Amino acid sequence: MPALYRCFPRILLLCAAGLLSLTVAGAAVGVLCVQTLRDEIADRRRIDSPNGIELTETVMIGGIPQVINIRGRDRDNPVLLYLHGGPGTPMLPIAHVFQDRWEDHFTVVQWDQRGAGKTYALTPPEEIAASMSFDRMTADVIEMADHLRARFGQDRIVLLGHSWGSMIGIAAVMEHPDRFSVYVGTGQAINTLESERLGYAHTLMRARQIGLSEAVAELEALAPYPEPPTVMDKHSMRHRWNAHFGEGVFGYQSLASALIRIALVSPDYGWRDLWTLMAEDETPYLPLDPDLVAFDALRWGTAWQVPVVFIEGKQDWQVNHQLVRDYFDNICAPYKAFVYLDEAAHAPMVEQPDRFADALIRLVRPLVTDGVPPGPPKAEVLEPAGYTAASGACIQPI
Repeated sequence: MPALYRCFPRILLLCAAGLLSLTVAGAAVGVLCVQTLRDEIADRRRIDSPNGIELTETVMIGGIPQVINIRGRDRDNPVLLYLHGGPGTPMLPIAHVFQDRWEDHFTVVQWDQRGAGKTYALTPPEEIAASMSFDRMTADVIEMADHLRARFGQDRIVLLGHSWGSMIGIAAVMEHPDRFSVYVGTGQAINTLESERLGYAHTLMRARQIGLSEAVAELEALAPYPEPPTVMDKHSMRHRWNAHFGEGVFGYQSLASALIRIALVSPDYGWRDLWTLMAEDETPYLPLDPDLVAFDALRWGTAWQVPVVFIEGKQDWQVNHQLVRDYFDNICAPYKAFVYLDEAAHAPMVEQPDRFADALIRLVRPLVTDGVPPGPPKAEVLEPAGYTAASGACIQPI
């Protein structure tokens, strides 16, 4: 690892100090320092293999221009499309801390969805709002999948859904299984209201246990919670204290500060991109609120037609990890696997990047290359990563 990158935390603090300086000279030093880090990271990540691919481009999806970033050391590897969370929280400016090992085994596509990040800047917000719906966002996933299938000559691609992305991910795979080889869910949403109910009880319990009176008072003031008409108005307070206890991003008390520190030095997001990201108007996403509140993965049943792998942070109370395990136990699929990462919460690919990559490489890639393991259904624990896997035919109850 380059020396500059090893010193990243201390250098970033110096950069931030410069950027926050009230003097022109101090701000200039901060900007130069951040740019130096960006250049270092870009050099470290440069793909120069003969059949590699490294580009950012705009494609027309759902009638509007949308931005994708494609990276991989062999473009013949399976395509993996990442559906980010939010809605409106792109992972492209974060990907440099977790994605490198993926690119040895997959052609990875980061996509700034409708109304998010680089895509947000290409269409007026009022046009985005007019087109925004759960069905439209799911249709965008299918359209993007078809674009990538045609571009890379692959019948099926891997779909990875994170948080909000896992909602439209499940919808896309369950409604159009012929497009996908494997579904990977992380920070997987299962049932919004039940997740919020369990998360609220847990967060209030934590606040009472440690005697944090400010948190107790603010959380108790949310009651009754969650009530469907007001849950979207109140959930940010619950999630703020959830993050304070390290259950948003493990080891951080603020989800935003954790991600901003990483995004600041992204070689994929320039200053204008970062400004756009921070200044995004959330109004275009308001039409999604009723579908977000009503989301229930069981709407699509429990019979999966493609292999499914869940990679979950065991400390995730932003989206309830226990509901994911219950759902996993009750679905049938050609193959299913569940991975718990102990020191991780709602962003396990960021919090435990090596173990997350291990799961993709060890479990997902062979499903694409070799297919579902033969033989009768089985369950196994693979140490030391703590995988639980089960495979077998899906039998519908009569």
